[in-house]
Amino acid sequence: MLRITRKPSREPFTQETKKLSLGVADLVYEGGSSRRVLSIDIERKPMLVESWGLFDQNHSIGQIREPSGMISYAAVWEGEESNPFFRSIYHDGKERMLRGVWTLLDDADVVIGWNSKAFDIKHINTEFSLIGLGEPSPYKQIDLLQVCRRKFKHDSNKLDWISQRYFKGKKLDYGQSHSDLLRGCEAGDMEAMRALKEYNIQDVLLPLGIYKEWKEMGWL
Repeated sequence: MLRITRKPSREPFTQETKKLSLGVADLVYEGGSSRRVLSIDIERKPMLVESWGLFDQNHSIGQIREPSGMISYAAVWEGEESNPFFRSIYHDGKERMLRGVWTLLDDADVVIGWNSKAFDIKHINTEFSLIGLGEPSPYKQIDLLQVCRRKFKHDSNKLDWISQRYFKGKKLDYGQSHSDLLRGCEAGDMEAMRALKEYNIQDVLLPLGIYKEWKEMGWL
């Protein structure tokens, strides 16, 4: 079973820095070092279930033949956009994938994403717990979807739309359904695995771009 020793707590904040850090993401530690901001996104596969129909179905846990799960993650540090991280169960195996994302989260001071609080981080934590890992060192979360809903009223809160509105960014289209892409990855199709990687990486660059725009304008 994978085990990672939790590192000691980081140097303490001053009381003033603690207070300010509740609303601002780019403060510095008492010693002057910059906070590390990590943008993260995961991809998952659905559970496989036995079903008697396609419409209005309820399934019991006894019908689950394979649980859902995380298949990949991408991440990038603010200021290091040309050097994103990517690992998947297809490229690296599950243990190496989870070890990689644990290490990144453990090193982060701030973690950003789109719907990351309700989706990505909770699913990542679930995967950690299932292989016996504890939590990484504490980090501040900034879920940009929550910020968008709380502070603005856009025509759509989808990541694709918000990215286009602020800096002409756009989600990638991998040219097939998500199910077809997963089947290709499961079958070892190199083109499908390349598409998964590119799609996942784009989904961390877009939130980071939005984060930088909003931070510069003073919304964060």
